[in-house]
Amino acid sequence: MLTERQNTIFKDVVQRYIRDAHPVGSQMLLDDAKLDVSPATVRNEMVDLEERGYLFQPHTSAGRIPTEKGWRYYLDNFLVPREVAKASQDELTKIVKAYRHSKHELLKHVAQSLADLTTHAVFMAFSPHDTYYTGISKLFSQPEFDEVDMIRAISEVVDHLDDVMPEFFKDLGPDCTVLLGRENPFNRACGLVLSPIPHQPGLFGILGPIRQDYDTNISLVNFTRNLLADA
Repeated sequence: MLTERQNTIFKDVVQRYIRDAHPVGSQMLLDDAKLDVSPATVRNEMVDLEERGYLFQPHTSAGRIPTEKGWRYYLDNFLVPREVAKASQDELTKIVKAYRHSKHELLKHVAQSLADLTTHAVFMAFSPHDTYYTGISKLFSQPEFDEVDMIRAISEVVDHLDDVMPEFFKDLGPDCTVLLGRENPFNRACGLVLSPIPHQPGLFGILGPIRQDYDTNISLVNFTRNLLADA
């Protein structure tokens, strides 16, 4: 268990990293009014969080970012579902009304809208071997994908998506699921927010870097699933 102060520091590191995509140093945290402690205290707490496997330094002398264990801890303890922005609600609702006559067209347009709203990739699987995806270029525009090897690895998975998709159908529950790191068949540097499609043997997911706004993306997925349930 982390102490209250460690939880505050850890949560702040994660939220700053989600927002800025840069490692977070102790001085950044000291600028936060919630941390009324000495610089040495903040540094010591961050070292302890690193030693316990929640944070790591990607480069010497750099700040710290969450580990896979840290991301899971954040999801389990600090996730706060947000109300989906009204403009997003209106856009998705409009799509459902316009394309409810054709399930495939409806799901494709919903996927395109979600990709635009999240700047991540989105896929719709109508069955384990019938998949539509969009937003790959948006995914690769994220700073994590500057490395050619990362782009190549994910591209190879996307090229064989029908081979990977059956793994997602295994033990899929009725609610939203988040696959992180080693759990994610796409790539361990990615996070996947996954949900079943109501009333049919399908699923859809938002695929982004492991650094993503899970509060917003999970809320979007839940809102979309509820819309589709009524379509």
